Amino acid sequence: MARLIIEEVAKVNATLPGTTKVARIVLLNKELDADDAEMTRTRKVRRAFVAEKYAPLIAAFYDGAKEAGLTMDITFEDGRKSTMTSTLVIHDIAPARGARQVAA
Repeated sequence: MARLIIEEVAKVNATLPGTTKVARIVLLNKELDADDAEMTRTRKVRRAFVAEKYAPLIAAFYDGAKEAGLTMDITFEDGRKSTMTSTLVIHDIAPARGARQVAA
C-alpha cells in the first residue's frame, strides 16, 4: 500500500513546480478520530491537539529522520481505552521514473 501511494505522489509531483512538490510523507497507523479528540464530529481536524499529540512524529519528519516512534492512547467506540506504541516509517519521495518534469 505504501509503495502505491508513494508512486502516485511522485507522479503528481512531476506536474508541479519545484516549491510545491511533496518531499516526504508518513502514513499514520490509524485514521484521525473524533473519539480520540483528533477531529470534531463534523470531521474538522483539531490542529492544535493533533500537533501536540503527534509532536515527536512531526519533529522527526522535519529533522530528516527515516522513522519515528509514537505512543498514543486510543479510545474505542464502546468506551474502552488502550495504548498503542508503533514505529512509523517516513518516506522520501523520489521523482517518478519516466515522468515529465515541469520547469519551476
